[in-house]
Amino acid sequence: MCDRSDLSTLCRRLPLRTPAFYMLIGAHATTPILRPGETCDVEGRMRTHLHDAHLHWFDRALIVYGPAIDKSRALALQYFAHERLLKLGRCRLGSGADAESPARSVLTKSRPLYEQMRLLVGALGEDWFEAHDVATREEDDPLAPYEVPEDAERVAVFEKSAYRAAAALVDGDWVLLAGSEIRDRTQPSARRSDITTRAKLLRSGLLKPSPDHPGAIVLLCDLRVTSLDAAGKFIVGNRSSLTRFWRDVGEESPRRLPLF
Repeated sequence: MCDRSDLSTLCRRLPLRTPAFYMLIGAHATTPILRPGETCDVEGRMRTHLHDAHLHWFDRALIVYGPAIDKSRALALQYFAHERLLKLGRCRLGSGADAESPARSVLTKSRPLYEQMRLLVGALGEDWFEAHDVATREEDDPLAPYEVPEDAERVAVFEKSAYRAAAALVDGDWVLLAGSEIRDRTQPSARRSDITTRAKLLRSGLLKPSPDHPGAIVLLCDLRVTSLDAAGKFIVGNRSSLTRFWRDVGEESPRRLPLF
């Protein structure tokens, strides 16, 4: 475990050009923010993160490496940590672990290593991986941040990685609702039309940094899209098919005012 201010010095002193699992640690309001990752060059990766303006929020880093960790096991640790932290609501960032999971054999072999890491984290006095009893929050309602049009025929929420978003089918067309979060940066595979639309929205002030989730920006207006799949591609910023990550919630949930 290392404070951000000491990270550069630590990475120069230790033999960290080896496969490793790491986690960036910060705090936003009263909620811990954690971003798990893996690398074969900790010094280079940490140097990159320290100079990334989008990662200004982290103030500590946990680095786990050694003879028992190769590239595949580092990826498995990232996968386990990412899934657990997302479930607990402590990881709101797409860290790369939301892609395909490692092979089943690697996951099986890496599970004991992950449990050992959890024990290590507990011994350090941290409880990031442990569940807590918390009061039910407004955001537990899948449609809490959004104002659903009165004439909506269907409503769906996006359930992939860190991004909270909802869409409504109105007069045969899908609309990505105001209050939906999208990734703050597109990937190289992003569609040109999505890049252009993002740029227009940013210039118009209709995309704003999320007050709750670093790494996400919030849509301040309803945005018409051609399909749910197109909405997912716009949210994540790549060309991958994302239709399967939408869940139809109908019109049972109460309508709420948008975030802004």
